[in-house]
Amino acid sequence: SSSNPDLVAAGEARTEMGPCMGPELQAVTEKFWRTELVLSKAVAPEGPSAWEVLIRRAVSGTSQGTSDPYADLVAGPQKDKAVALVEELMHELEAWSMELQRHSAEDWNECINVLVQCISSGGGEKSRSSSEFSI
Repeated sequence: SSSNPDLVAAGEARTEMGPCMGPELQAVTEKFWRTELVLSKAVAPEGPSAWEVLIRRAVSGTSQGTSDPYADLVAGPQKDKAVALVEELMHELEAWSMELQRHSAEDWNECINVLVQCISSGGGEKSRSSSEFSI
């Protein structure tokens, strides 16, 4: 996993220096880091990274016909906490997604383009497009 207490502390320090995003988006970002940190503690040592579990959950949604994105988590209270946090994060991201689709379809399309590039290249650097994405 890419999260660790040092990254969380760095994110908090960056926030104190002056956020580059609004308070609502900043809260979602902090929720993501907390969720990934808890999730990384619940993943089996030989299992996928917390990031991979998040991607599986985001892609599979809540569909019954897909494989369980949480199958590689170690059973117990840490798994229960991680699953609850992931589901809460996904619900909040869905609301942000719908808001962006409604109010700025072009930004939504660019956002999806970036996400697809990240997922298909394993998180590698995206190529610069002619338009800069910003919210």
